[in-house]
Amino acid sequence: MAIPNRILMGAASVSAALAIGFVMQYGPQPQYQPAEVAVSVLPQAEAPKPEQEPARVASATAATDRIDLDAIALTVAAPIEEAAPAILPDQEGTVVYAAATPQLDISPVEETPVLDQPAASCDPDMTARSMPAAMVELSVEAPCLPQQRVTIHHNGMMFSAMTDADGKLTVQVPALAQSSVFIADFGNDMGAVAHSVVPDLAGFDRAVLQWQGDAGLHLHAMEFGAGFGQDGHVWAEQPGTVELALAGQGGFFTRLGDADLQDGHHAEIYTFPSGQAARVGDIALSADVEVTNGNCQKDLNAEALQLSRGGALAARELVLSMPQCDTVGDFLVLKNLLQDLKIAAN
Repeated sequence: MAIPNRILMGAASVSAALAIGFVMQYGPQPQYQPAEVAVSVLPQAEAPKPEQEPARVASATAATDRIDLDAIALTVAAPIEEAAPAILPDQEGTVVYAAATPQLDISPVEETPVLDQPAASCDPDMTARSMPAAMVELSVEAPCLPQQRVTIHHNGMMFSAMTDADGKLTVQVPALAQSSVFIADFGNDMGAVAHSVVPDLAGFDRAVLQWQGDAGLHLHAMEFGAGFGQDGHVWAEQPGTVELALAGQGGFFTRLGDADLQDGHHAEIYTFPSGQAARVGDIALSADVEVTNGNCQKDLNAEALQLSRGGALAARELVLSMPQCDTVGDFLVLKNLLQDLKIAAN
């Protein structure tokens, strides 16, 4: 994506709504606040397992005690041919004929039922594991739902993903609560829940921008006076690293949601290690949206969630009327949808 020429072209104001239309979550609800969002217009930039055959089960009817002989096997010793009499001489030389006395070893007939094997469960399962930098790794196992769309919910944040050919999904998610609950919703009443404790969350600030569909939105963080495209500008194309954050050297960026899913949910998250920052100063947070043929002359819905170190989760919902389609390629900058961060000495 080319870096746009950041020239102010005009301004408009948009009121933020005060409630989320749909939140599927456990845990504390975000606190919604009214906001006035300044919009600056920028010019276009240059540049199943196989089915088993049903087992035949031998059964005896209690009322009649009748046995289904077709369903059981009779085990009978092979017939023994009558042996020829043995010729034995007695002590006086007289020939004595010893009669053969064959015996049949016939095993008793028993009813031996064959039980059906229980079918494997198709209920999805999800586990959550705490990771460094207040991240949580989610592992979804849904063997009966391969290549299936699933929506992950967490404290008001949501994003859409796909399981693989084995019905598995692994993703790392920024936590928004120390006691974090995650929900995987496959639709049709199928889903799973997982919980994880995230003790280091108190040392981080987080800002979330989320939307549905192809909205063209981006979240930006300008650390300590950085300009657009410079070092310290953290966004989708310069995401930073967890390692730098753990060292207190800067924030990092996470993008969630499968871009190939039609009308899917997406989220961008900026994380800064405010509890161990090596510098003191301000971090400017903003969002922008590119005017495209897919969103021009339409209402754009977005939402901002923000978690300050040791504070409550705050949320603002935005409804923005996009401009005419002759402005395709321009950018609208939403300057005060999110609160800037003030990093103090620790």
